Amino acid sequence: MLTAPEVLAALEGEAAAKMAIKAANEAGKSACEAKAEEKKVLDAEAACAKRSKQEQNEDALLRETWAEVACDAAREGGCRMRAIGITGPSAAKLRRRTAAARESGTPKIPLSVHPSWCPVSAKAAQMGRQTLS
Repeated sequence: MLTAPEVLAALEGEAAAKMAIKAANEAGKSACEAKAEEKKVLDAEAACAKRSKQEQNEDALLRETWAEVACDAAREGGCRMRAIGITGPSAAKLRRRTAAARESGTPKIPLSVHPSWCPVSAKAAQMGRQTLS
């Protein structure tokens, strides 16, 4: 049989062991919670970076698309205006004609004057004179 001091010492030892196990479990739980919180923060930062990258890619794609649309619209508008005779030939066409004339040795090819250009240019000159006066 155990004496009273031995029983008390054994009970105190068991209580201390239980407290140590409880403290270790609580430390493990808090470490696990801290790790989970850190993982949430890292995941949120990664998602934010991914979203930012996607937005940049979408913005670049939109800029590229609108640049193509604007270029096509300007080209189509210029072609339509040249087709109905509002404007003269394109600069590229004039350069090609000039280069061909130089190679062939013939004099410079005069620009064709559309009949509707003369009244339009005369009217523009008249309006310019009116605004200056």
